[in-house]
Amino acid sequence: MTSKIRSIAIDFGNTNTLVALALDDGSKQLLHLPEIAQLDAQLTTDPEHPYSYIPSQIFHSEWGPEIGCRAWAKIHQDDTPEAFKRYGRNFKRALLQSFKNAKHDLEGHKSLLQSSDAFIAELCKHILNELSQEFESTQIDELVLTS
Repeated sequence: MTSKIRSIAIDFGNTNTLVALALDDGSKQLLHLPEIAQLDAQLTTDPEHPYSYIPSQIFHSEWGPEIGCRAWAKIHQDDTPEAFKRYGRNFKRALLQSFKNAKHDLEGHKSLLQSSDAFIAELCKHILNELSQEFESTQIDELVLTS
């Protein structure tokens, strides 16, 4: 029988994002999102539950946003001069510094907010997809967000 998800925690890091689960049997694990995550072979002790993290990166392709390891892959496939203008990383730090230091104009703030919003929206789609596949449910009792 598959355990029920008690809570999910998402840590939005400047460089990487982690998604962790607490199950009703008391166990805890990182949620591996194979389409967007990278594996850390040195920290993985259980192949059933790999230590994985999502690079906090986004690439705005013509087909929509790509996040995590797919963002980096997509930017290397795009040989247009404006490719790096559609790529974002460190947007959490940049966004906080932008407001704190009035570093960007309104368009700069808007761009950082849009990247953050798109990253979170795409991440949630991947999380819901993986939860429904792995646990046959997207029902959770508690959501914890940290940054």
